[in-house]
Amino acid sequence: MSFTMMTMRIGKGSKMKKEKRSYGRLISVIIYILAGIPMGIDVGKLYMSFTEDTSGWRASEILKSMLFLYIAVVVIIYLAMTVQTIVHEGGHLVFGLLTGYRFLSFRIFSFMLLKTDGKLKLKRLSLAGTAGQCLMAPPDLKDGKLPVLLYNFGGAIMNLLFSSLFFGLSFPASSNFLLAVLLRITAIMGTAMALINGIPMQVGPINNDGKNAFSLMKDKEAVRAFWIQLKVNEELAKGVSLKEMPSEWFEVPDEKGMKDGLIAVLGVLAENRLMDERKFAEAKALASMLLRVGSGIVGLHRCLLTCDIMYTEAVGENRKSVISSLMTKEQQKLMKSMKTSLSVLRTEYALDLLYREDEELAEKTGKKIEKVAAKYPYPVELKGERELMDIAKRRADALKGGPSASELLLETAKALAKEQFAGITDKSGVDYFSGHLSSVAALVKSDKEKTVAYLHDIIEDRDYPEEKLKEEFGEEISSAVKLLTHGSGLSEEGYLECIRKIAESGNELAIAVKIADLTNNSDCTRLGASSPDELGSEDRARYEKYQKALKILKGTKEESDR
Repeated sequence: MSFTMMTMRIGKGSKMKKEKRSYGRLISVIIYILAGIPMGIDVGKLYMSFTEDTSGWRASEILKSMLFLYIAVVVIIYLAMTVQTIVHEGGHLVFGLLTGYRFLSFRIFSFMLLKTDGKLKLKRLSLAGTAGQCLMAPPDLKDGKLPVLLYNFGGAIMNLLFSSLFFGLSFPASSNFLLAVLLRITAIMGTAMALINGIPMQVGPINNDGKNAFSLMKDKEAVRAFWIQLKVNEELAKGVSLKEMPSEWFEVPDEKGMKDGLIAVLGVLAENRLMDERKFAEAKALASMLLRVGSGIVGLHRCLLTCDIMYTEAVGENRKSVISSLMTKEQQKLMKSMKTSLSVLRTEYALDLLYREDEELAEKTGKKIEKVAAKYPYPVELKGERELMDIAKRRADALKGGPSASELLLETAKALAKEQFAGITDKSGVDYFSGHLSSVAALVKSDKEKTVAYLHDIIEDRDYPEEKLKEEFGEEISSAVKLLTHGSGLSEEGYLECIRKIAESGNELAIAVKIADLTNNSDCTRLGASSPDELGSEDRARYEKYQKALKILKGTKEESDR
């Protein structure tokens, strides 16, 4: 899941008491009604000024006048909202800078100014439910504390200041009634925005800026969670992926913490990191748990967690009934509202290929992704989502069945091995991929054996994630590779014990590949010798150890062949 967060828009759980929810909503409704009264009066006056002398007008002229008035009102309201959104986010920016925060990005609607490498770049990003967003890098925590009061209230303060300014300017502008109305409506909307964001309250499942400020001042755990969210955004802007960030940032909160929206986001982050590490089984299990106990997780993140569950199901067991049960009307509605989210689009792409089995639809979804990617602000997230698309594509190709499925896995294994072992050589200085790995693959017969042959050292020597290997190649291949993986620095007896485990496992893929591996490692010509007698003492000892291992494995294989 791409984690481009709605920081400062996340509040306490959606399962809070009903009276608390309705209390915040009631206040908001009252503020909107009170704001609507003077705005309605101004619109009425504007209407009267347009229709002051309509005697002798034809019906078509009156219609044109009414249409112009309607357009003028819509434009005025849109301009007022845009101006006050800029003012509000600008307030967070100004007061954030004054209290030690550093600028990361500033977004109005889908237009985003992002600071990368010391330069400002224009990007595009849409977040459902937000008209704007100012993201900043936080100062260091001091005794678990962070300056949060001015940063949170900055938007409301700036709305009030500019509303006073606009209201004052409306008087000298009274000679131009349209301009005066624009200024007054902008002032009214700004005042309403300041009150709705500044009066500490919970509107539905979301805390406003004022309530966030007071919550953060009282709760050190919430402060730490908020700080981590801002730090994650800072690192993403630098091009650092979630899996490369400090692991202590991704600890899942306890049940109490999962009821607090600011803290619950850490659970979402932990799931995101597992997806980034391609630990799909763990990510799926955690996402399911978070949806069960995480009452503080807001709707947007619940939707994205469900998307991750559907994706992992599609590239895994691909049970149609499971995916259908997850694709509720509410989920479909949320996904539609987030139609430019890379995580949603990536999920749709996987579902098109694997669940709907519609390649033409998948191609259309792929084009939508490329359109979003053209201006996407975070390249590291984009890279991760494209990798997930590739996994879905490979899985779809493999599921087509027939000989091509095993051939595809083999080609994928070869490509991965070549990439992972690029620039690596064996003890004799020969390229590891074209030398040892290709030689082992040549000594076995089936496509599955060759696939394991190319991958047999990838976990041990390249630290390739076991879970990622399992998701890309399946349980059968990954189990064989895991069995062939052992630690370095083993004594001879320790090494032979690992060989016995392979022999006793009965895993024919692992046994066949290990015999080929030992056969190639026993080839004296790789070390410039024509026979074992010409080897040095260290190489001779290793050769004899390999012969003992071969005897164990070949004895097992002969018994299984009888």
